[in-house]
Amino acid sequence: FFTLSGEVKFPGTYEFSVGDRLSTILSKAGGFTDKAFLRGAIFTRASLVDLETKMDERLSKDISQGLLQSTVSASASITSPETHLGAISAIQERVDKSEQETLETGNVEEKEAAKFQDINLGRLIIRIKSLEKFKGTIDDVELKDGDILTVPPQTNTVLIKGETLGEASLPVVVGEEAIFYINQLGGLRGSADLSAVY
Repeated sequence: FFTLSGEVKFPGTYEFSVGDRLSTILSKAGGFTDKAFLRGAIFTRASLVDLETKMDERLSKDISQGLLQSTVSASASITSPETHLGAISAIQERVDKSEQETLETGNVEEKEAAKFQDINLGRLIIRIKSLEKFKGTIDDVELKDGDILTVPPQTNTVLIKGETLGEASLPVVVGEEAIFYINQLGGLRGSADLSAVY
């Protein structure tokens, strides 16, 4: 099933056939309303949520292992073998305790996080256009079970968040692009990827 919500004429949950594309369902839903903010549309894919969660878990484990290895290497160069083994044991116990605490608090945190789910979790960045211009483009993706498209209403503010020097909502200035708003808040951090701005 595919879920379509927000500023479409007939929002709801739609069945689709293998090979159907997003434009197929958008046509069935009557297209967009006059209030639709197409550039703000959010497309999420359930399979990407699972993949991102697994990647986050692996990254966390890799960071813990890297920290352990670098600490062990540093202590080996300045201590006796007995002190070195003691340090390794203490660090491993600390890592194990941290992982156990994470598991124990995970359920509570997961419930809280579900209330404020990251808007980017499972997000597939596509550029929605009017149905006539959208159909057949690279962004007209083939649907998969669990996909969701949310089309928000037009707004008079822009939210700037992420790898920027400031985060805030700013009033819309007609005709301005994303970089204009980012610069209003001091620009991008050095770690930012301008090609991934949306």
